[in-house]
Amino acid sequence: MLSSALDIRDKMTHRHARRVSPRMSAFVARELKLSDENVLVIEHAGSRWPHDIGKIGVGDSILRKEAALDVDEWRR
Repeated sequence: MLSSALDIRDKMTHRHARRVSPRMSAFVARELKLSDENVLVIEHAGSRWPHDIGKIGVGDSILRKEAALDVDEWRR
C-alpha cells in the first residue's frame, strides 16, 4: 500500500526506490556477512520498502522547488 501511495505521489521516486532499495539492502546484508540465502531474502524485502516514503507528506511547493529551501521551508 505504501509503495502504491508513493507511486501516485511521485513516479520518478517510485522507480528510483525500486532500483536502489534492493541493491542497498543486499549490500548491507553482505557487509554483515550474512549467508547468501539471507542476502537474497533481504534483497527481496528491500524491493518492497520504498526508502523515500516521507515524500508522501511533503507539499509540492517544497518537494519540487528548484532553489534551496529557506529556514521556514525546512521547518515544514
